[in-house]
Amino acid sequence: MEKIIRKRNVAFKALDTHRVEGYCPNGFFTDCVQNGGWEEETFVILEKYSTKNKVYIDVGAWIGPTVLFAAKLYEKVVCFEPDPVALLTLEYNLLINDFEHVILEKKALATHSGTIKFGGNWEMGNSESTILVNDTSFLSKKPAEGQRGTHKSRTENIIEVPSITIEKVIETHAINPDTIALIKMDIEGGEYIVLPAMKDFLQTYTPNFYLSLHFVYLLEFQVNEILTILFEIYNRCYTVIEEKEIELTRAKIAEEKIEHLVFEKL
Repeated sequence: MEKIIRKRNVAFKALDTHRVEGYCPNGFFTDCVQNGGWEEETFVILEKYSTKNKVYIDVGAWIGPTVLFAAKLYEKVVCFEPDPVALLTLEYNLLINDFEHVILEKKALATHSGTIKFGGNWEMGNSESTILVNDTSFLSKKPAEGQRGTHKSRTENIIEVPSITIEKVIETHAINPDTIALIKMDIEGGEYIVLPAMKDFLQTYTPNFYLSLHFVYLLEFQVNEILTILFEIYNRCYTVIEEKEIELTRAKIAEEKIEHLVFEKL
């Protein structure tokens, strides 16, 4: 069922058939994006950095809520999604909006161009599959408190998907890295694998970087490694609460397990 979805000052079309009883019974885009509180801070951040002559990169596009919103705000959008089930909806959503300036990479952003294992956390399409299945600690350790899935579920529904590096994407689509206004990464713990491979790129160009840090899937030392990389590159970090920017230190992030982090180079 196609619907016109309105979010803040943006309107776009979406196939609104993703439904979960008690969570989004009328459709994800209607209940959670338009009328609900799904990642409100994300839309605030997308608006903040929006400009018609810049590029937005979305790593972990799923069925398209952030991509469809951002496509109305940026000159070019590059998005990544390797989940074959989510891709069916994402591709349809891009098609019905007739977005010619959105580049869809049906691949996982990763350490290499080729293929990589992807899955875990139940069946495909649920937004929680991850390339973290390539890390032995994810597969072998008992789930932490609050962690979705079970040990068994994390060893099932694993497939091989195409993968690509950030450098190859930039080269393939002739993108000037200096025109990147924002990179958003929300890949269910896969940030632990991808960020070390992106370190040189981020250090060279320092694009604004918005990370969903998945404490629920990561071990303490993995979180520390991620934060070490980002705080070595960027000198400002904040989160958004009720549309207000709250300054963060590394210690505060770790202590309070703050998940939504924006990094800037001032």
